Amino acid sequence: MITPAELKRDAVEEIINEYIVKKSLTFSLKTINLNEDIKKQITNIIVRYDEGPNYGSVEVELTGKGKGMAAALFNALKEKYGEQYRSVNSILFEGVRVKTFMEKGSENSEIEFEIDFRNGRKEVVTFRARSRSIAVAAALTVMRSFEFYINSELAFHRMRDLLADAKKRGRSDISSRLISDLSKIVEFNCYDPRR
Repeated sequence: MITPAELKRDAVEEIINEYIVKKSLTFSLKTINLNEDIKKQITNIIVRYDEGPNYGSVEVELTGKGKGMAAALFNALKEKYGEQYRSVNSILFEGVRVKTFMEKGSENSEIEFEIDFRNGRKEVVTFRARSRSIAVAAALTVMRSFEFYINSELAFHRMRDLLADAKKRGRSDISSRLISDLSKIVEFNCYDPRR
């Protein structure tokens, strides 16, 4: 069941896409390799994915470790993107839920993986994905959250530049809309006004 907070996030994603449609960062998962050290309770992960804006991509291989598969990927993505997109450094891994959807007498089952993240504003934001594989569902959930936070930051900076231009030109109509849209985006995280 989709929560009101998720509906609000979906509305913000529409705003984000309006401002950075050709520059939004996307991830397309290709492979996952896991190695579980049972004694140390550490998961090592290697993921391959395509990264790019909507109009092109490059293949990335990323390694990470953590207490569980989702935490390992979260740590790896945070390490890779944290310097360039500073707002992702304020995101904390908060909690995980797994649901199964199984048809009786059938191999057609799906896993829904939900992850709660605490953002820089100390609010919990939930992301979810479904797959037949728990590892794929977890990876898609983590990657979707990073797409959202990175694209939010890209949109924030783009909108801030557009706002400065609108004010300079005396366009209060454009300024009002940008201020309204910016206020919706900053509800989901804190952004460094410097790039």
